[in-house]
Amino acid sequence: VEKKIIDATAVIANENRYHPIRDFLNSLQWDGQERIRHCLHHFLGSEENEYSYEALKLFMLGAISRVFKPGCKFEVMLCLVGGQGAGKSTFFRLLAVNDDWFSDDLKKLDDDNVYRKMQGALDY
Repeated sequence: VEKKIIDATAVIANENRYHPIRDFLNSLQWDGQERIRHCLHHFLGSEENEYSYEALKLFMLGAISRVFKPGCKFEVMLCLVGGQGAGKSTFFRLLAVNDDWFSDDLKKLDDDNVYRKMQGALDY
């Protein structure tokens, strides 16, 4: 009986799959405003230049690719340099849109719970 319940639950879950981040991204319509080019300057005061623009664009494309193609190879990290209170974590929290899709709670990368903490986060 227990196996039948587990199997039935798996079938129902499979038929009602959803991905909240993917659903959110698919619901968006672009209004024609270019935002990535000015984003780092607006939120963090960084210099507006082609490098900053391309670095953020590449990071965003990689993050979105991972949402639509889980596990796809993307080995680029956007590194923000600034003192405490500069807004680095806040910037990534804003990019994630939903606090449930963001985590900055990775104090030790060798912690057994690190993968659990990263699961389901768009930004970490």
